[in-house]
Amino acid sequence: MPPQFDLEEYARTRHASGASLRTLHTELTQKHHELRTSLHQLLRQHHGDLLGLSARLTGVSPAVASAQQPLASILATVQATQATLDAQQQEIDQKLAYRAQVRERRAMLRVLLDIAQLLDRAEQALDDDLPEGGGHAAGEALERAAYDVAQIKYYVAKASGAEGPAEGSEKVLARATERMRRVEDKLVGALRNALARCVDAFVQDAKDGGPVAQCLRAFDAADMRAAGTLALGELLRPLFAQRGVPGRGMAMDPAGFSAVLGDMLAQCVRLGGPLRRASLDGSVAAHVFWREATQALYDGLPLVFVPAAQPRAFHANYTEAGGFVRGFARAFGVPDDDAMFAEFQRKWQVAAYFSVRRGEIIGAVEKREGAAVERAEAALARCWADDVVLPPIVARLWQLSLQVVRWAKDPLSADHAADAEGGDGSAGAEQALALARDVRRLRQCADGLLPRIAALLPECSAQTRELLRSAMDRAFAPLDDAVASRVDAAAREMVAASCAALPSHLRRTTSQYRHTGRAAPQRASAYVAQMFAALKAGAMGEEEDGDGDGDGDGDGDGDEGGDAGAAGQRLRDAVCQGVSAGMARAAGEALATISRTEASLRRLRGAGRGDEGADDAPVPRGVDLRGAEPGSDNDKIRRQIWMDVDEAARSIAALGAQPHDDFARLQREIAPFGT
Repeated sequence: MPPQFDLEEYARTRHASGASLRTLHTELTQKHHELRTSLHQLLRQHHGDLLGLSARLTGVSPAVASAQQPLASILATVQATQATLDAQQQEIDQKLAYRAQVRERRAMLRVLLDIAQLLDRAEQALDDDLPEGGGHAAGEALERAAYDVAQIKYYVAKASGAEGPAEGSEKVLARATERMRRVEDKLVGALRNALARCVDAFVQDAKDGGPVAQCLRAFDAADMRAAGTLALGELLRPLFAQRGVPGRGMAMDPAGFSAVLGDMLAQCVRLGGPLRRASLDGSVAAHVFWREATQALYDGLPLVFVPAAQPRAFHANYTEAGGFVRGFARAFGVPDDDAMFAEFQRKWQVAAYFSVRRGEIIGAVEKREGAAVERAEAALARCWADDVVLPPIVARLWQLSLQVVRWAKDPLSADHAADAEGGDGSAGAEQALALARDVRRLRQCADGLLPRIAALLPECSAQTRELLRSAMDRAFAPLDDAVASRVDAAAREMVAASCAALPSHLRRTTSQYRHTGRAAPQRASAYVAQMFAALKAGAMGEEEDGDGDGDGDGDGDGDEGGDAGAAGQRLRDAVCQGVSAGMARAAGEALATISRTEASLRRLRGAGRGDEGADDAPVPRGVDLRGAEPGSDNDKIRRQIWMDVDEAARSIAALGAQPHDDFARLQREIAPFGT
């Protein structure tokens, strides 16, 4: 909308600018034209609002009142025109609806005519054109009739779903539907009879499955596939029922069950193969033959699927059934894990079978006489025996194996309980190492089973094998802890027994050389060898039995090595550490006492005042313990202690262990040094 125009201001401005009257007239004329154009546009855009406003104005000035009458007249004219247009539009819609109804009625009539023609043709085919007997001719005629019935169903459904059918067409459609049902029943009967004749001929001579397949295609064409497969199953049922119950009873030994399954599979291959090749959809034949074969087993031999008191027979029968499934799958070209085999697999009560086997294994472990390790080994081996393992219970057998390992802790510990009267601790060490050997033996048995367990898993990657080993390690952790605890306890007993007499041995050494004139010592005291005698006997025996690599180093890197060698090394380390620490403490105290006594005597005699710092050393400076003849009785004592410490160090090294830090420090301090 243009801005508001002030005429006086405009004229004053133009006059001040020197514009002429002609120019001013021209500009005002142009401005007048622009304002009229804007007014016309506003009237065209808002004429409805203006008309409504003009009809409602009251008490206005005479000029407005005079303009109200033309506006009201224009409004009446517009409303009349709109009413005329609405009436004409309604008339057009009615004509279009009538034409659409006519088209629908014509289409309905065409559908009803098609239904009538198809019904006539199907009835004629079923009444007159159907050949007697079986064979391809009868199958083709039935297949044509089936296609007609399928078309009739389609047209009837189409006509029934139409909206607003023509008058009288409901009755015609109802009669057509009734005729269709009669034709369908007649077709089903004819198909059943033809299928029965074809199946009888096919069972006698299973070379050509075409007629049977053609009958099945006719069922399928008539949208009655389920009825066709049920009819085929009913015709084949007696054939499998005879083979499913060959003898008396509801159970069967594995040999007899294997013969039954083999006979059934042979019949399935003989009849199902040609039928599958002749059918457009081979899965129909596979499902029918499988359903009837397994149903015959369910009905005739229900106890075969129950373990009861014969788990061995159940295992053998289940294994034979697995072969039957694989053979059937190969014959009909379906995968072994097809969904149709699921129900057959569920029929086998493998959970009850596992419960029976678990009771046998646990019962044998808990009640059988003999060593605990032998019972545990037998239980583990039994868990994975060929006549026990079934694919569905592999996970449960794995859990049972871990349970057996955890169970073995207390019986193994009880088998190797230490004798409380073993004064030198050798009995405890022997029992601890025997426990370690049994744990290692059981671990070797379990590790040997891991490859077989991995092979039984459907998909076993390197990560899965690592998880299996980790789970086994966790199961053996309590046993390893028990071995470590027993070894540590035995080591403490041996250390206590070895170090108990150390003070008396050192006192005896002192008394042997002080004021006796006895010659200087030439070898270590006998008690040093006795301190390690029990450890050497037990550890060396353990190396021969448990090292496994034959080198006696205890590293267990051979076929028989492992935990027992580690236990022996743990025992040697603990005993050598404890004995060397005790010897360092006792010998250090004895040497310090000698040095203090000697220093006190020197001070009393007025000697050695310039070298008081060396008085407190275990071996004072200037004392040569390597000399042929020590200078004093105290030096003889020191030399004997040095020889004993040196012999203890050699014994520890021979055992493959390390001495305590205090012992190593003492050895460095008392090492002989020259004058």
